[in-house]
Amino acid sequence: MLRRVSSSTSVAAESGSAGGARRKEGSLSRLIAIGSTIRRNRIGRAFSLWLTAREAGLPFRYIGIDDGPVWEPLREHQEFRSDVRVASGIADLEQQVAAEVGPDAVLMICKPRPELVSLGRRLARSAPVIVDIDDPELEVGWGATRLRSKAALVARYGRSRFRFGWAKRVVKRMNVITSSPILQSRYGGEVVPHVREAAPVSTAHDRDSAVFRVGFIGTPRPYKGIEEVRAAMAGLATEREVRLCITA
Repeated sequence: MLRRVSSSTSVAAESGSAGGARRKEGSLSRLIAIGSTIRRNRIGRAFSLWLTAREAGLPFRYIGIDDGPVWEPLREHQEFRSDVRVASGIADLEQQVAAEVGPDAVLMICKPRPELVSLGRRLARSAPVIVDIDDPELEVGWGATRLRSKAALVARYGRSRFRFGWAKRVVKRMNVITSSPILQSRYGGEVVPHVREAAPVSTAHDRDSAVFRVGFIGTPRPYKGIEEVRAAMAGLATEREVRLCITA
């Protein structure tokens, strides 16, 4: 079970000349990542950043809004889950982050959703803020959502969650990292690619007889390259038996 941290206290941060908390020279940063989910595959990017931080020796905490059980591919990853905390909503998320912030903290927004960008701007007085962008969702906005569905979502959650144009403009004035050169060309910043845990190469399969399986983890949208993967698999299928497994 993930732990919900008490948020009854806050940590006052000393303001530096560039905004946010002042750091001791030579000290390592603590990364506090915030997100809108623990159930959806969006937490997969937080996991990738956690792996990168772990390799660099940087403490990493992910605080996400409690919307159900942890995303299935990470459900049994106890080490990652020990660094995950849940919040009941955006107000609780803000209180928990404020309680975590200190002179060595850097706040990272996982996915530039409007409500998280707004929260990051409020917290920028206490700590440096980085926005992580790993897909062009701000370009898509509402996408193909029908008018009736839009109205229902706004009525349920309020307008602040859906200010995509505002978030896009604001993010371009913030510190940014992206997951690919294409996104970097749109938003600037540094590229921090997706990573995964290294696994030993299996020698249990006979190339001439085994089915070659490829796993695609994520929402199968065109901008994620799913059509290119399918085309590559189709080409490979002329040489051997293949199977594409999609986990959304």
